[in-house]
Amino acid sequence: MVRISKDYDERKKEIMETSLQLFLTKGYEDTSVNLIVETIGISKGAFYYYFKSKEDLLDAIIEQRNKDIIDQMIPIIEHENLNAVEKINSVFQKAVRVKAEMKETLHLIYRVLMDPKYLIIRHKTEVKNVETLAPMLKKVIEQGIAEGLFKIKHADGIAEMIIKLSSVLNDIIISLFKEHNMKLPAEKAMYMTDIYQMAMERILGAPEGSIKLYHTEHMHKAFS
Repeated sequence: MVRISKDYDERKKEIMETSLQLFLTKGYEDTSVNLIVETIGISKGAFYYYFKSKEDLLDAIIEQRNKDIIDQMIPIIEHENLNAVEKINSVFQKAVRVKAEMKETLHLIYRVLMDPKYLIIRHKTEVKNVETLAPMLKKVIEQGIAEGLFKIKHADGIAEMIIKLSSVLNDIIISLFKEHNMKLPAEKAMYMTDIYQMAMERILGAPEGSIKLYHTEHMHKAFS
């Protein structure tokens, strides 16, 4: 019997959501495919119909969480009454706020991605972020140039550079989580983010102190 698209999407979502809860309660390494299929009540064959492996499943969960964040950025970027600096600040602040709300999932992802054997997932996520976010950010940068807020000649390559730098920041945060045994002081995360936002100002030619990527309370909630 041929499955219709809705059934496929619903079952895939069920596998992802159930697996995420198991990862959160039992840990990623201690959650086997057997446990996942037993909890849902499906066969192993059904699992592998949707996902090639447990790593493939984790990759899909991370991609979905990133998509959830990006979907909340789009209305800000398309807002007609915000200037370019306001859009950049609002987009990044929104991302930090959403991460604070999904703190447990965020920490699970960081814990897993600390392991060098999952570097391929980190790399795929970084590439996907550049592909998805750079065109959106480029539009905002072009707006900022037109408004006279960014003292650069053109936006070509700038958005990609900023997104790639955010991947460097993320790698540093993951390393700090490992160094502090998953109890990263929010102040350290804010310090590194301050360096990143200072770099953004320099790259964009924006006024000093104009880029503010987070609210302190959200950073404390996300990392403490």
